[in-house]
Amino acid sequence: MKVMIVDEDQELSDLLKKTLWMSYYAKAKAWAREDAGTPVEGLEIEQFWNQADALRHLAAASEAVKVIFTTCPACNDGGGADFIRACRNQYRDKYQSLILIAERGDQQYIDQGFQAGAEGCLLKPFSPEDLVQHL
Repeated sequence: MKVMIVDEDQELSDLLKKTLWMSYYAKAKAWAREDAGTPVEGLEIEQFWNQADALRHLAAASEAVKVIFTTCPACNDGGGADFIRACRNQYRDKYQSLILIAERGDQQYIDQGFQAGAEGCLLKPFSPEDLVQHL
């Protein structure tokens, strides 16, 4: 599974990446114990700290990725709605799902994200298990 994290805060992006790794592989070990004959799919995570770099990467991607996007209230486009719209309209064949991560009080950004095409939303704080389930 390929995952793309888009978060302008590098520290939070690193925390998301670490959480995803730990949770995914803990779950993968459990799956392997339940079905010993089935190989566990690997996990690749790429991080982007700005939307332009993320879109360039998505345009060049050879296979579909899952996108985790943290809303950006400081952005001039309604918390990142333009980024979500660009993914949806220009690169629909390049991603499998687009998950928003938002603060509990960011309802307008959540609404704009869903209107732009996000498929899911996690509200902070969330558990590592919630993150893996959304993927």
